[in-house]
Amino acid sequence: MTPAEIISSFKSSNFDTPADANRFLTAAGQLDAATVLKLLEVLSARGATANAAVYHRRAAVFGALAAKTLDPNLFVPYVRGLKGADFTLKQTLSELIPKVQQPAQFGELSALLNQPDA
Repeated sequence: MTPAEIISSFKSSNFDTPADANRFLTAAGQLDAATVLKLLEVLSARGATANAAVYHRRAAVFGALAAKTLDPNLFVPYVRGLKGADFTLKQTLSELIPKVQQPAQFGELSALLNQPDA
């Protein structure tokens, strides 16, 4: 699948069964950081949580895909994604952040954690 096909399929799929999710994960394969960030944008978009069940399944699929992309350049976007994220996305990003940690950017995480709504 091309990055555009992956993003389109991610947006349109409900991942109703584990088999659906597994088929998508297999077809998508290893993603580059840019595609992972586009998928994060889909999850962060206004209205993304309208159907909670579908949103939770998409977040799980995102987490599985993103866990295979260990690019340190994802550290800051993941940290910034925590702000304003719902519980499900915060949990997913919190599991991914240590895998892509970039010590030179820890100040970004520290600043977020010092905010009252973090």
